[in-house]
Amino acid sequence: MKQLAFTLISLCLGCSLQAAAADTINITPQQQAALGIRVGQAEPANTINSLKLPGEIILPVGKEYIISAPQAGLIDKMYVAAGQQVQRGQAMAHLSSQELTALQRDYLLSQTRQRLAKKNLDRDAELFKDGIIAERRYLATQAEFEEADTALQQGRQSLRIAGLGEAAINQIKGARNLGSGTTLTAPISGQVIEQNIQTGQRVDPATPLFKVADLSTLWLLIHVPVDALASIHEGSRVSIGAAGMTGKVIAIVRNTNRQQQTLQVRAAFSDPEQRLIPGQFVEAQLALENTALVAGQGRLYRLPRNAVARYAGKAYVFRKLDQQRFVAQQIDVIAEHGEQLTIKSQSALDHPIAISGIATLKATWIGHSGEEQ
Repeated sequence: MKQLAFTLISLCLGCSLQAAAADTINITPQQQAALGIRVGQAEPANTINSLKLPGEIILPVGKEYIISAPQAGLIDKMYVAAGQQVQRGQAMAHLSSQELTALQRDYLLSQTRQRLAKKNLDRDAELFKDGIIAERRYLATQAEFEEADTALQQGRQSLRIAGLGEAAINQIKGARNLGSGTTLTAPISGQVIEQNIQTGQRVDPATPLFKVADLSTLWLLIHVPVDALASIHEGSRVSIGAAGMTGKVIAIVRNTNRQQQTLQVRAAFSDPEQRLIPGQFVEAQLALENTALVAGQGRLYRLPRNAVARYAGKAYVFRKLDQQRFVAQQIDVIAEHGEQLTIKSQSALDHPIAISGIATLKATWIGHSGEEQ
């Protein structure tokens, strides 16, 4: 059968394919063009891809914020909903609150007391300077002013906690107008990923209302076998084949799962198109250092899957020696990643490699090997 296949190929070419040595195949440039044989250069590789490993997409620390109710009240207006993109400072909802009215009133009263205490202090400072009043009275007036000023600062801080900005507080201070509520704004630019309220709903203090997240960068938690730890370091490349995305390792959590003997590796991905979702489970591949994973001597290369021929349980590539001579060279397939293979060769693959049309080369080589036998 091998000899018959070789004969059919020769007839199709309209010429005789000859081998100069046991593993050498002669094919003229015209025959190569007719058979679609193309060559390319093997790409040296410093790393290999791991097997597919499970991972979970999570939000990075500091990239999500919860907007909660600063005080009890009624949600009387809604400006955004879940799924919307918001900009930092954008209005999200309006909270009407009697507690806020009381805080504003107390703030204005503190402002009045502080102003009066300041006048008394200035007056007594002059009187004490002229020796008209005793030092004890001056110190008492000074203490009253400090107490009133502290109460004013405390009232201002309470308004900040209640959700009022500096501009709104200054407006209360200047115009002495009491607002009936506060507008809740987005602390960051991002997407509203949770909405826990509706218009007309009453809320208590600290009730979570919205969650806003910046989804432009995401983290991936990967469960990696402990044996691979020596081959991973911060900066190692990580790819998610299904999404066609590449990131890098930013942390290795050195805490082993005793039952599965795995540890967590955290990688960061830039995802401006928002193709990944927090909570999503994916399969990832790590670029592992070959020095720790590839036993024995040899060099690593990357080749298209079509460039590798398999015969009798072994893998081969066809090196082009000159314009019309090819030689079969055995290699080891170390890892597979889509249409790319990582291979190990005992000798350097400096010559061009046949990357398409290798079926003819394989059939010719096998047919000639049969003759030699």
